Amino acid sequence: MNGLVMGGGCNSRLPGVREKLTLSFGIPMILRVVAALKGCPHITSVYVATSPHTPQTRRILKGQVRMLETAGIGYPKDMTAALTEMSGPTVIVPGDMPLLDSGIISDILDRYDNDTWTTVLASESLARLVGVSRGINVTYRRQRCRYTGISMVNATQAPSVPQRYVIQDDIRLVVNVNSIQDCILLGAAHHAPIH
Repeated sequence: MNGLVMGGGCNSRLPGVREKLTLSFGIPMILRVVAALKGCPHITSVYVATSPHTPQTRRILKGQVRMLETAGIGYPKDMTAALTEMSGPTVIVPGDMPLLDSGIISDILDRYDNDTWTTVLASESLARLVGVSRGINVTYRRQRCRYTGISMVNATQAPSVPQRYVIQDDIRLVVNVNSIQDCILLGAAHHAPIH
């Protein structure tokens, strides 16, 4: 299984921060996400999608992972572009989720279905309880959920396979850095136990 970290966004939601993936919560956030993938025994190769917006991220990761240059024009388009350069089963994760660890990655991979594009959702009630900033929502099985940004797909077949959703409620999947509020939350939360 490949791991693809999306790390090329233009960071329009955090004013004054040029590259949010270089924000440090002990170590740069992007290194935490890469370490979570590398620590998962099911992941054989780790790729990071960067863009002209993220030169520092590229510098931090040089020699550690395989890098794919994207245009930095939005998560869906950059993800599609990165997947065209890959093959085989792939888990896609946002680079701004510093609470990810290899355990939750393994749990997610247990739900992989080679015949679908599997998108991981979390309940909006958990996100509100944790206090993270607003996300992109969808109603699934009569429950208000949010996209975590995590998906699994066979890159060789994407995007021609049908999509399916799975709900996985875990704080590690709802906490990402999209606002000053999230930075403040993580400043306190990254020392706390997450299980």
